[in-house]
Amino acid sequence: MPHYVVTPWKFHSELLQVRRELYHLGPDTDMDTRRHAIDWIAAWKQRGALPHDIESTALLVDAVLHHNAEVNSPFSIRATYSAAFCRFVTGFCDISQTASVKRSMFDAARSLDMPASFVELRHEATHDDLPSLQRLVRNTNLALAWLWQHYWVKLDDQLVGSKKTTVAARLEDTPAKPQLQRENLRAILATFSSKRRAEIKASSTDMSAASASGVACLELVKLCRGSTQTLTTLCSLLLEEKMLIPSNRK
Repeated sequence: MPHYVVTPWKFHSELLQVRRELYHLGPDTDMDTRRHAIDWIAAWKQRGALPHDIESTALLVDAVLHHNAEVNSPFSIRATYSAAFCRFVTGFCDISQTASVKRSMFDAARSLDMPASFVELRHEATHDDLPSLQRLVRNTNLALAWLWQHYWVKLDDQLVGSKKTTVAARLEDTPAKPQLQRENLRAILATFSSKRRAEIKASSTDMSAASASGVACLELVKLCRGSTQTLTTLCSLLLEEKMLIPSNRK
């Protein structure tokens, strides 16, 4: 018997497109495209149950877009970051609970490989004064990097390994595995490039961008280790996508 899974999105490609827009994966992504991705997710939420990974990413990115000191007050910006971060942590800790045993939030976070500092910041934002803007920005970036590893980067494996039942879904499965691998490498490269630029511009005390670019770099190393084909694909992307050559050079 086929196993049907109902999702708010019609095709897996829609989910991948939202991922590209949320994480700036491509030369044409900007604030408008990130806003478009958030609106898309809001529409999905009206259709039915939405994975907490997706909703949390949208809330955190929305908080980043709200960070405009010329339009919004500092308190409003800190409150928006805090609300998005608290919902992100609380949701995952609640999901990991079982009916038989009630665990602390620290134990629940540990079972998810979530940093204990996330729980600490959530507790501070809920029960004490709002954390400083610098800490909220740093931890929001770390949370988005955690969500990438916990959920978004695994979508390519789901596309290859899932058993789909509809004609449209089966058509989505027709690209060969090398093409999926190429798309995965392209996404990781774009993430590394974006976070590396942010790391260079950031102050020496802000390690969020360095952490995010390091995660992407490590992912590239893992994929290319022992695979000549993957390494060849990576070299091709570095040239074709102009990663090594500034875009304003002919």
